[in-house]
Amino acid sequence: DIDRLADTNECPQCDLSGAELRNLFLAKLSRANLFGANLVEADLVGANLWMTQLAQANLWRAKMAGVDLREAYLGGARLIGVDLTRADLRGSEMREANLSGAVLLGANLDFADLQGAKLCNTLMPNGQRIFEGCSEKINQIEDR
Repeated sequence: DIDRLADTNECPQCDLSGAELRNLFLAKLSRANLFGANLVEADLVGANLWMTQLAQANLWRAKMAGVDLREAYLGGARLIGVDLTRADLRGSEMREANLSGAVLLGANLDFADLQGAKLCNTLMPNGQRIFEGCSEKINQIEDR
């Protein structure tokens, strides 16, 4: 799957869980189609994912600090426990995304669409913790 991603810049339904993608030319990932990709615990720190299709992708506990996700489509994506510190999410589409336990400190969310997003125990850019959409037991954040 990693070879297919590197060769074609597309990888719908790929399983890239635990993948080390820093050695790929990540600039090529801008505008990539990663619909439904499994990126569990992937290291994407500082990656350029501008306008990337990540709808329904599983990014559980991915490392994404400083990532460029401007105008990316993350509708329905699972961003549970993801570190998005200082990420650029301007104009991104995150409707119905699950951001439970995500860290967004210093992230830029200008014009981002978070309609219907789950923000249980999410640390927002200003340091405020949000508990919107939490069940009675906020300590039981969804498993992978």
